[in-house]
Amino acid sequence: MSSNGLGSLTPSQINQINQLASIENSEEYVLVAQSNGKEVKFNSIKPRLNSSEANKEKPVEGSDLAVKTLGLKDRKVSPALAKRLIEAYKKVSPPDVIFVDKNDVHLLMNHVDDSNSTQPPDEDATSSVDSVRNRRSSANTLHSGWGSTTSLDSGYNSVYGSTESLYDDVELPREITTSPLSEKVTELINKENYIGAHIQMRDESLAAIKGKHITNGRWSRFGFSDKTVGNVPLPKKTALTIDGNHIPANNIELTNARYVAIQAPRTKAQMSGGDIWRAALDSGCSVICDLTRDNEKFEVNKGGPIASYYPTGEKLEDDGKVNGKVDGKVDREIVFDNGIKVRYKAKQQEDGYSKIKYAVTDPLTGKTRVIRRYHYTGWPDHGVPNETNGQDSLLRFVEALRTHQVGKDYSGNTMVHCMAGVGRTGTLIVLNEIYRDILSGKYQNKKELDQAVFKTIQQGRKDRGPAFVQSADQIKFIMNTVHTWQDQRDLGENIIPRI
Repeated sequence: MSSNGLGSLTPSQINQINQLASIENSEEYVLVAQSNGKEVKFNSIKPRLNSSEANKEKPVEGSDLAVKTLGLKDRKVSPALAKRLIEAYKKVSPPDVIFVDKNDVHLLMNHVDDSNSTQPPDEDATSSVDSVRNRRSSANTLHSGWGSTTSLDSGYNSVYGSTESLYDDVELPREITTSPLSEKVTELINKENYIGAHIQMRDESLAAIKGKHITNGRWSRFGFSDKTVGNVPLPKKTALTIDGNHIPANNIELTNARYVAIQAPRTKAQMSGGDIWRAALDSGCSVICDLTRDNEKFEVNKGGPIASYYPTGEKLEDDGKVNGKVDGKVDREIVFDNGIKVRYKAKQQEDGYSKIKYAVTDPLTGKTRVIRRYHYTGWPDHGVPNETNGQDSLLRFVEALRTHQVGKDYSGNTMVHCMAGVGRTGTLIVLNEIYRDILSGKYQNKKELDQAVFKTIQQGRKDRGPAFVQSADQIKFIMNTVHTWQDQRDLGENIIPRI
């Protein structure tokens, strides 16, 4: 079935719904669907069950399929409501309508289910940025190279069509992008007791995640236990899965950008290298920020050494190891077990970091996308960039990331990883968000800035877990850095570095 953007509706199905909605008292009816294995047709019936019973163990036959085809949440949807949602979608859909009725947006947000979408963006990373930015990949469920592209818990076969939701086709306003702070945390921030606020907020996050975290997965560098922050508990709600199994990655949505935070792939988990590319492709990431240092590739006490998930473009020995001595043998391409092919294209070395381009071919679509890897090497695990030029080199890296995120090749999502994908990863994400705010002149005083930093950390911990921004040193580094940036801007200095 061809999709018009609302579920997988065809013009014929929309006409069916409109006709059903025109029936007198259609609000009292339930929209149901039937499938012959090739197409879905709509009808409506007046249920005999009362609403409380129908919402529990006894769904009206066909209603579950109807709402899933529409991409909605509640199987007790009436034809009249379905018609309103279709009209709301058309009203907010670009580019024909400039003025958007907020009530229509709220109607969509309240009724559309964004948990079933499993379709990755089709565009190449070099395609029009406007066509990509108008999609919101809200899917947490990914697919492996040989698995189904339909969510395992979607409840019906993919023959019924895509469950792509409205969020994937229209950029809805994000009104809540950071989490509120508790009174205790706010009090500590106002007293400039940033470490105390960090600890208090981490404890609150650790208590909130209990029973709502991943307990097992396809692979992991660290344990998922919620007993201590050191085990890196990760929220289920935002976690990514492949073939129904969790991977140590979470979606994070903030004011200026969307991110996927993920652990570095493990060598002992052979699938993990392919999984990182599967997650990047399906989440629509056009850039991967790698914050690990070269010597961490061989660490054995931090979940094992990092798997080589990318070709280096360097010359190889006969045994396949990189040393640059043998002519004609170059590490240019890797084909993973899931069929994803990653080919090295080019490398640009900068001061303190490098930018590498890869051509990544998805075996499920046959399409090749350009994905960049930005590699910052001056950041030790659990620590901060060195004091001598740490702020300067990291600012150049953050500016390089911002430049990509506002450029034509950005696909709408950024993947970030260190070893555990929480400490350095969280610090970079927070700095990138606040840097963009400072450039826009958002903060009028230090208090506003401090509150914004901790609200961003709070949202990161809600989406990624209590270890997001892990150490006291990282909190100090964040606050010192953003205060420096804000002070320089207040003095009229240009804080954007040359890259």
